[in-house]
Amino acid sequence: MTQPPRLSPLHRFLSDESHQRDLFSVVPQPPDTVHQWLAQLVLLNGVPFEYLVPDDAMLPPETLRFFFIDENWIERMIDGALSVVARTGLDQLITDTLRTVLRDPVSDVHATRVRRRLLGEDVTSAEPEALNWPLTGFLIRSVVADNWKGIVVENTSKNPPHAPLTILRLDQPARGVVLGLFNGQLGSVTFKHPPESLHFGVDGLQDFPPTWRQNLRYLDTGKYYDPLEPVCVLHRGNRVIDVVGTANAMKAKLDPAPAAFTSAEFAIQMIQSPKSVAFEMMYPAL
Repeated sequence: MTQPPRLSPLHRFLSDESHQRDLFSVVPQPPDTVHQWLAQLVLLNGVPFEYLVPDDAMLPPETLRFFFIDENWIERMIDGALSVVARTGLDQLITDTLRTVLRDPVSDVHATRVRRRLLGEDVTSAEPEALNWPLTGFLIRSVVADNWKGIVVENTSKNPPHAPLTILRLDQPARGVVLGLFNGQLGSVTFKHPPESLHFGVDGLQDFPPTWRQNLRYLDTGKYYDPLEPVCVLHRGNRVIDVVGTANAMKAKLDPAPAAFTSAEFAIQMIQSPKSVAFEMMYPAL
């Protein structure tokens, strides 16, 4: 006859679910440092980039990829992180019992506060925000990541539409790569040049013959004429604009004709807003 395994009194105690509930009632909450460490794992901080993108063909140069995060995958990763202390069956039982305390959904608010802490915001006065699974995000591999600093990323949620999602991560996990992670399902995401990139410029260049052109704007609203009304931007060669000649050409084509065309009116015509590109999410019907 095979003898049943000998169990310690603590092992037998914790094997009873009612005793596990008794243990929950007396176990103190873990310190914030533990919750913050687990929050970093939930946001994939510290996960090698080769695990996120195991094959270069999945994210070739000059591409953008959107993704979901599987909550089950995250929980299994956390199981692995917590199991490093489990050397015996009793260790594993204690770990499994205390996991409920460590992975209390309420503690997920720490994950939504990670980026706010990095930005120096006061997280204690902010309304707690739980994680809204599935989390979604994007990966960009482009020269933009290294050469254009300060790109603005705006988003809207899938449901409710037009409401922004909290940005959980926005950083570079590898050279030339930007990772964005959001609390919920994206409806759209927009990438913009930083606001300080406001500048003077021209709307188009015609190569044959080489001619710059600028689409005229209404002086009262700054909006383009509809239909577009282009005017040639005169230049002196070597990419130097003839400001006086261009201003006169613009004034002659404006309708209604302005009483005066000063540097202010000229600025309205030449200003170039930061460029942006938007992506709308298309989810398959279930």
